Amino acid sequence: ITLIILVFAFGSVVAAGLPILLAIVSLVVTLGALFLLAGVMNMNVFVTNSASIVGIGVGIDYALFVVTRFREELKRGRETRAAVVHSIETSGRAVLLSGLTVVVALAGMFLVNISAFRSMAVGMMAVVLVAVAGALTLLPALLALLGPRIERLHLPRVRRAAPAVDRGGFWHRWAISVMRRPWLALVGSSAVLLLLAAPFASLRLGQPSPRVLPATEGPRISAERLAESFGPGISGPMEILVQTPGGATSVANLAKIGALTAVLAADPAVASVRSITSPVSVPAGTRDPATLGRLAPAVAGLVNWNKGADLTRLTVVPAVSPSSQKANQLLHRVRTTYFARAGLSGQAYAGGETAANVDLAAEISARMPWVVGLVLTLSFLLLAMAFRSLLLPLKALVMNLLSVGAAYGLIVAVFQWGWGQSLLGFTSEGNIASFVPLFLFSILFGLSMDYEVFLLSRMREDYLRTGSNELAVAQGLEATARTITSAAIIMVTVFAAFASSRVLPFKQMGFGLAVAVFLDAAVVRTVLVPASMKLMGDWNWWMPAWLDRVLPTIKLEAHGDESIAREPLTVG
Repeated sequence: ITLIILVFAFGSVVAAGLPILLAIVSLVVTLGALFLLAGVMNMNVFVTNSASIVGIGVGIDYALFVVTRFREELKRGRETRAAVVHSIETSGRAVLLSGLTVVVALAGMFLVNISAFRSMAVGMMAVVLVAVAGALTLLPALLALLGPRIERLHLPRVRRAAPAVDRGGFWHRWAISVMRRPWLALVGSSAVLLLLAAPFASLRLGQPSPRVLPATEGPRISAERLAESFGPGISGPMEILVQTPGGATSVANLAKIGALTAVLAADPAVASVRSITSPVSVPAGTRDPATLGRLAPAVAGLVNWNKGADLTRLTVVPAVSPSSQKANQLLHRVRTTYFARAGLSGQAYAGGETAANVDLAAEISARMPWVVGLVLTLSFLLLAMAFRSLLLPLKALVMNLLSVGAAYGLIVAVFQWGWGQSLLGFTSEGNIASFVPLFLFSILFGLSMDYEVFLLSRMREDYLRTGSNELAVAQGLEATARTITSAAIIMVTVFAAFASSRVLPFKQMGFGLAVAVFLDAAVVRTVLVPASMKLMGDWNWWMPAWLDRVLPTIKLEAHGDESIAREPLTVG
């Protein structure tokens, strides 16, 4: 499907094949590297899924940006070698900055102390770095070999992409019309994104159960029959571990375990409790496993008899589904009330499926502000170094947050509230998989920056050449809109394929990524960016002189492109 889209975008099969080639090479190289890394560190089972969903998207995007610029330079009359050099000096630099921004966004996941997150972050960061390396080495080599032959296998009924040097096209006129009424465009588009983001306020994190699978799948059939025959909590019992120094069957420890067993059994959300004090009484001081086996075979495996009986286990079967809110509330009562009531504060631990879900959500929620803060700070610094501006990076961060927020809101409406669940083929359980919001933020923020960097770097080129903010906005949008639109359609296609996954978390991720990229390309880049840049005027390019001197420079424009003075801009 992606190849078909690229053929229509480029009008040439040869040109369309290069982005596909880079995506395949990037993914294969990364999967090989991950195989080697798996020998020295734990890799989560979903690392190949996450690397694939990012690698295919960025590999195609980066190649698309460079190939588009190369074809444009050929149409300007440059010979092949000069066209390759100029493409890498401009679009290649933008790809490098985009890749670094994506890596920075993904690096925020290392702040979450969960090994699965970190391994998936490693996989996604690796595929981005490989894609950048391929776009800056393999791709220019191929372009140098192909030269004008990149236009070979042109489809006669497919219109060739118009050269970007044409400044009177649709997108130029669109940018001018948006800038004529900037406040209307800014307020209207922002209101749409905020409205879409509104459901995010009711977000509830959880973990999917077998019910998210099709009704004919074995795990779902097994879980449903277990629930029908033995109760909904049988598939996820709560395991309580109690420290029993001096032996589990000492008078004091038996009394505490008995008290905890009684208070648990009295809770309406508990179906049954299995401990060494139920269903039979174990005589105080009993230590002989054979005697215990004759008294109650069911309790023999609840104490580590061969290690001094210093640990005792209680198995609690809830009367409710382990992924339900009532199960979460039961866990909270056990940890905050029941342990203290039995005199076991600091001596008992509650585990199991419900506890894992609750603690995972708590860890993510606690770390999320730190992840967001780190990603925003590092992204701001990178963009400030590249664009020599304070307002452009700030504007980019705000707009990316708007598109990410809108994606969050739509995910909640579809997957938590269940709107349109029949169309996507799943059953809503009233929550969103715990890791999805954090993953989406890291991936979306990085990918959104791809388009932002590509668009703003072209606008900066035109601004340095003309000195006119309005002309730079119009020409920059005209030169990049077709490419960004094609890239967005491809991204949506790739992510929509993942939205068809039968694994619900990846269905949520694919859907969220697809709608976010669509909104980013359709609303942010084509409406919000020109409107906001018109309103800010020459302040877009302002940076204090002292900061311009001390802040390192990431040069995006090619040598010789700067036609106006590089002194810090003074406005007003």
